[in-house]
Amino acid sequence: VFNSLMSGLNRTRRFDIVGQVWKAMEPQFGIRPTSRTLTFLITAGNYSDVLPSFSSEFAVLRNRLPFGHSPMDRVLTPAEIADNIVRGPPSLDVSNFWDGQPPWRTAQRIFKDVLFSNFPILQDVRSPVNAKGNSFRWFPGGSFAIQRASRALHKFFSHLLLQGDLPVNSRWPDLYPDSFMFGAYISLLGRQNMIEEIPLALAWMRTLNIKPHRRLLTLALMFYHDIGAPPPMLDRLVNQHGGDYEKLRLWIEEWVGPRATPQPEEVIRRKRA
Repeated sequence: VFNSLMSGLNRTRRFDIVGQVWKAMEPQFGIRPTSRTLTFLITAGNYSDVLPSFSSEFAVLRNRLPFGHSPMDRVLTPAEIADNIVRGPPSLDVSNFWDGQPPWRTAQRIFKDVLFSNFPILQDVRSPVNAKGNSFRWFPGGSFAIQRASRALHKFFSHLLLQGDLPVNSRWPDLYPDSFMFGAYISLLGRQNMIEEIPLALAWMRTLNIKPHRRLLTLALMFYHDIGAPPPMLDRLVNQHGGDYEKLRLWIEEWVGPRATPQPEEVIRRKRA
């Protein structure tokens, strides 16, 4: 029911309410969020810069949402859930901020909290490229020793992740990241001008053995091309050695294989779309 509600709110661009649904679902209704719930939250946070004003139109919106059968034991319709969320408690406020921050920032914080709480070793994973804070980021850098160490760490982390369940004290026991959740997160990073963090997000996926879908990789390369590609006059020189964009593309190719790696024309088509 809650996933259907959040999906409908996203489709109708009521991103301002999605954060309140997330905040209320467990304390008010005893329902833990799932991976789909977090994916909807990240999407809402990403597109929350267009926030329509809250009004009585919510009742009309509510009646148009395509809800399925509720798995809950008690009889509670989606309309009643929405009413309860908006009506109380008194401190519940639909606004342009979630927890005092821009919604996209709150969604990013929650996503990282889920990852690091459930998989603490991800805090030691490093980006396959390092473009942040480097005005000459399109020049070649790094070393083969660092690359070999990164591959060794990846194998070590992957081995640890397969040894058991989530930590017993995990705050998010029902949240397992998947390619759709990471796709929403990479879209958020690109749209909110946090593009330098995209390679690290891909490294988290690789460490968790999450297979990316082609659209996700195309989106990541499209965003990263803007900061990882060399200026046109130095394009030929840098391509002989490999700038950050080319490093990321080759790293992806090593990860998923040449056939699953988006081709340059795919990235260009996505950028023009």
